[in-house]
Amino acid sequence: MTPRLAAALGRGSALLLAVSGAASLALAGHHASEGAVLLGWSWRYLLGVLAPVTVLVGVQLAAVLHWPALVTTAARRPRAFAALALPAVAGAACWAAAVPGQPQGLLAAAWAASLAGLASAAMLRPWEGLLAHSSLALAAAMVLLPEVQLLTEPRSQSRHAEPRWGDDRTFAFSFPRQEPFIGVGGRLRPSVRAWIARSAIDTQRRVWFATNALGLRNEDEAGGPETDGALTVLNLGDSFAVGFGIDQHRFLGPLTQREHAAVTGRRVRVWNAEVSDPCYGALHLQRHGLGLRPQVVVYGLSGNDLLQGWLGCGPRGVLALGADGRVRAVDAPAPRLPFDAWAEWSYPRDGDSAVAAEAAPPRHPHPLLGTLLSLRTIRWLRPPPGPERPRGELRGELTVSGGATVQRGPRKLLFDGFPNLGFSYRTELPPATDSYAVTLPLLEAMARGARERGARFVLLYLPQRHLVQPQDWDVLRRRWSLAEEDFDLDRERLLLRAFCAQRGIEWVDPTPAFRAAARTTNLYLPWDGHMNEAGHELAARALVEALGRPPGQTASAR
Repeated sequence: MTPRLAAALGRGSALLLAVSGAASLALAGHHASEGAVLLGWSWRYLLGVLAPVTVLVGVQLAAVLHWPALVTTAARRPRAFAALALPAVAGAACWAAAVPGQPQGLLAAAWAASLAGLASAAMLRPWEGLLAHSSLALAAAMVLLPEVQLLTEPRSQSRHAEPRWGDDRTFAFSFPRQEPFIGVGGRLRPSVRAWIARSAIDTQRRVWFATNALGLRNEDEAGGPETDGALTVLNLGDSFAVGFGIDQHRFLGPLTQREHAAVTGRRVRVWNAEVSDPCYGALHLQRHGLGLRPQVVVYGLSGNDLLQGWLGCGPRGVLALGADGRVRAVDAPAPRLPFDAWAEWSYPRDGDSAVAAEAAPPRHPHPLLGTLLSLRTIRWLRPPPGPERPRGELRGELTVSGGATVQRGPRKLLFDGFPNLGFSYRTELPPATDSYAVTLPLLEAMARGARERGARFVLLYLPQRHLVQPQDWDVLRRRWSLAEEDFDLDRERLLLRAFCAQRGIEWVDPTPAFRAAARTTNLYLPWDGHMNEAGHELAARALVEALGRPPGQTASAR
């Protein structure tokens, strides 16, 4: 390699690393910290992440603009340079592992590559050629090392490249039938720090998932001294309320915390516990939730809660609600109900499978191509698949459970776990009646238990996508040949609202706001029933507005 070519390649490598560093700084700057003190960042993040990244990017730019002078200076003081470079590399790698941005591995590799290249150029000759070789070698390692890491993972973690929502690396409980039934964080596993797939369909996108030592979906630890005047809120609910497919700082709880603090100027702390339904939610509240001393308890009621509450505390459940309003374990529970127990309750018309192909998720690529595309570096280089198409492209979609992916029969099951169209069916069916008979008293018990401990209880209704996005209801209706007159899309929420008014339970319903926003914006994850970031923002806005009103005063519903 000629000196001129080596110098050109070395400078080109340094320039590429400088661009990577600048991109890393931009990505790190988008993060919003809990306990922010300046522009949405905490002191820990400012000093531990942004400051080191800024210094390292500056070094990279200096290497590009003043390369010979920098190399000469470093060569004259190799020990001092090494003493500064090695801790910087180690510290950058450690902090990069905690950076809440998807390409944290790229950040660490870019920083390490630039400093290692400078160290090689300073201590060995010829400087430019060695820098070029070291930079290219480290760039190749940056591509391959994430895959080598997969080969060294324990076999128990090799089922997926990374943890997923609901597996045993993120959840400590599912639907347990023996003690312990629930933890402080609900079903979540304590002390998790992981990147997880956004959803079963959108596996190319990663979101940051973290829990504290108690299992709450918070990075801050509970139990420490709070600032005087702080408002403590317990956000209790299932994956809809605790951010399935949403980054750690962009789901309902953190959004409520930041927006309420911004509106009131008061310090707010929202603890986030994941529970499957009101049965386990009532148990969590009496065992753990109220022990966090919340001043407000928010239960996010979603589309599968009514049926799952019946499964947990119904005739075949392992738990039961006593006359004193407390949930207790059943001594000898009946065998678990099979999934197809409600197969007789199906819509009386055959569906149209052609619609399913039209509105279903894209097919997976050939296994060989899929293996290549699953490489972490290739995945990072590819543009993200969503979450939401641009405005004006509101195409209707079938969720995994709403389409033919789960249900294989020709007729739509009205009680299928989700979306449970039987609760919107104008003809009252036994599964719906039984579910209300079990779940409504659980909600009342939760409200009573919170009030007895001096806490405000709020029931937050989180609507399903087909209830607020007309394009989704249209494709669901056409897929299963549903007659419009057989369904009332407001039936469930109006029944719940009437119950809350009768029992004095504070009711918050963002459905009107969802329907207004859905005219121009997708509010749910692609081919999934969970809300996306825009949906969580709307729900948080409605909740913050409700918390700003006196307890018991409900906004007019439409």
